[in-house]
Amino acid sequence: MVHGQFSGTSKPFEAEDVVGRGISRSGVGREGVSGGTGVPYALPPADPMPASPSSAPSPGTPPSGAPFASAVLVAAGRSTRMGGATRKPAILLAGRSVLERTLDAFRAAGTVAQIVVVVHADDLDDWRARLADDIVLVAGGAERTDSVRAGVEAATSEVVLVHDAARCLVRPERLDQVAQAARADGAALLAVPVRDTLHRASEGRAVEVVEREDLWAAQTPQAFRTDLLRSHLERAATDGWTPTDEAALHERYAGPVTLVSGDPDNLKLTTPADVALFEALLAARGNEA
Repeated sequence: MVHGQFSGTSKPFEAEDVVGRGISRSGVGREGVSGGTGVPYALPPADPMPASPSSAPSPGTPPSGAPFASAVLVAAGRSTRMGGATRKPAILLAGRSVLERTLDAFRAAGTVAQIVVVVHADDLDDWRARLADDIVLVAGGAERTDSVRAGVEAATSEVVLVHDAARCLVRPERLDQVAQAARADGAALLAVPVRDTLHRASEGRAVEVVEREDLWAAQTPQAFRTDLLRSHLERAATDGWTPTDEAALHERYAGPVTLVSGDPDNLKLTTPADVALFEALLAARGNEA
């Protein structure tokens, strides 16, 4: 899923820029979380450009104050595209499971007070034996939205971060940044600019290029004030609507979502070929434990 960035600015942006308030399919709003620039937090472009002023925390800056967020790690999928008997959360990457590596990042985040893990119902007892007692384990549902709803119901904090557990390379500082943005604005998501050329297709043929300057690819976590997300999930269930991600819920029922820049390597483990890639990325980081 991609979301639009306000395209009326040519101002360069880097990782230290302010978070842009108001990302939606129609574009990011003009006012920033801090600094008022309306430019989204974004990764440095290929050619170095000067950073814009910001009072937002720099990457790696620990948050101040007590933790205020619950993390809901969604790990209840059937993992059919992996093609094996082992579901993705239990797949080993350089000797440790995907879920354990994801948990490492959330334990290292200063904003996270509670971790809820939503697993496949068949795996509940196995993970209960493997994980520490402070992890809240919940059985997932038939669809991803059902699993998210179950996890959010178990959340006890002011803000909730919904994360695909298969994105085990997410960095703790990004978790803190998106949690702080959601606390300020109600909703926020990690995303990266779309860099490839996109074509709209018809009947197996490319028919036109889609302008990419205002397109962003959504990642997780996606963060919300907990009461807001619960309300959105209830409305979606009443409407019989299944969104592709949680940001779409907020866009539909409340309005724009604050955009926080993610990292290109915050990838989702999806196919067997991804295992070697993820292990290479871990090795490049020094095979962090």
